[in-house]
Amino acid sequence: MKETILFGKNNLSNMGSLKLKDLFQSVSGAKIHGEEKLIPSRIVTDSRRVEPGSLFFAIPGFKNDGLDYIEQAIDRGALAVVSEVELSLGCRVPYIHVRNSREALASVAKVFYKSPDLRLKTIGITGTNGKTSVSLLCQSIINGSYKAGLIGTIHYDLGARTIPSYRTTPESVDIFRMLSDMIDSNCSHAIMEVSSHGLDQSRVKGIDFDVVVFMNLTHEHLDYHKDMDEYYDVKRKLFINPKGIPSAKLSIVNIDDLYGEKLHQELIQKRANVVSFGESENADLQVREIDLYSDRSAFTLTWKQEQIRVHSSLVGRYNVDNWMAAAMVGVSQEMTLQEVESLLANFHGVPGRLQPVENDLNLSILVDYAHTPEALKYALETVRQICQGRLLVVFGCGGNRDKSKRELMTQRVAEISDLAWATSDNPRREKIDAIFSDMQKAPSWKGNIEFVEDRRHAIRLAIENCKDEDFLVIAGKGHETFQEVGTTVIPFDDVQVAREILRARKLLL
Repeated sequence: MKETILFGKNNLSNMGSLKLKDLFQSVSGAKIHGEEKLIPSRIVTDSRRVEPGSLFFAIPGFKNDGLDYIEQAIDRGALAVVSEVELSLGCRVPYIHVRNSREALASVAKVFYKSPDLRLKTIGITGTNGKTSVSLLCQSIINGSYKAGLIGTIHYDLGARTIPSYRTTPESVDIFRMLSDMIDSNCSHAIMEVSSHGLDQSRVKGIDFDVVVFMNLTHEHLDYHKDMDEYYDVKRKLFINPKGIPSAKLSIVNIDDLYGEKLHQELIQKRANVVSFGESENADLQVREIDLYSDRSAFTLTWKQEQIRVHSSLVGRYNVDNWMAAAMVGVSQEMTLQEVESLLANFHGVPGRLQPVENDLNLSILVDYAHTPEALKYALETVRQICQGRLLVVFGCGGNRDKSKRELMTQRVAEISDLAWATSDNPRREKIDAIFSDMQKAPSWKGNIEFVEDRRHAIRLAIENCKDEDFLVIAGKGHETFQEVGTTVIPFDDVQVAREILRARKLLL
């Protein structure tokens, strides 16, 4: 079979035909075995989605290896196969050998969808906490003058339609397809939450970001990353590329965060276009005079010659950071802080982020996505400031994930709450007893935490114990409407479950 070795950079002028040789022109070292003038109709990484004419990428995975599904993909009509492993010359269809299938996927997808990132203002937001809130705040700001699509944890807003999210940062081919859909729907901007997994697995490789935002870095994903330094190095990729060159036209960094300050200094050394925000006297956008209330917050912002007093419906100190990050994105789009505040006047929060559960019993119940030690601490401290009675908490730790944070999360709850119920939170394939055992290493849990396996029962116990001046926080799942138990995904919505229990309680009164 004929072998072609391709080198060189992407040639945008030759993209129209979308032949294999054109698609792989940007992939250094790619070798096409077989007919190179075939024209794929679509690109897929899941053999179950293969249709006749598809180009199938056999991606190595953590659970499944794409190599195991090549025959299935061919049977379903794959036109050609891409692999990091040299396939036998007896392969029934042409195949392309590449050095790194994920990097190749990103390069090929960009060409296939005609570089949609270059036709949009792209904004990437990263950090352990706050990505979703900042992305939705940014969308509200930008939609005041333009039209912005969004790719994030809660959903994918493609302009003409919105679909549920299956992953914070999807595979590169899905991202480029969504960006293309946004253009077809007359979007001018694309806002994207960028996870560390997405960065490490080259899912955003090749995207030409106009603005990138760093929020914070706290204990999370250490089952995936070796330690916090490695976690930081991965996040850093969004701002500084492997060649040491700033990746985006503008970087926005929270310098109140220790890792944010480190990143800010690195960007300055690289002579990047970077602006900072925070309480620090060195921040470009500086916040002071912060007043936090049960239903709002107020703070003063200073940016160059402009100073305003902001009144926000968002509660909690961490939402001040979220507001500032989004405001700087607005400023990058030539808006004033006054215009930003006006655009956010009717923004009342994010689903699953201290979301109230309305009820006729006048009980104060909030559902929150907090599932890391610091996020849990921020959420509970925020509620503690407005709680006149007891602070009650339902929480859990995910299975088959970072075990080291379980003790820390439990300790945070033990220190801040008056009464709590530890329960299941996506146990996956791990036994709940093993998860509880790790959580019970926290030194203070015996004083106020009860361990209850069934999440619905734990929520019921918490509601039964909740009184008029108390606050109950149901933490960990937020906007999610499912539980991962074993290898099965079952419906479970904390807000809906709480409402059902509240209705039943009302009937018994």
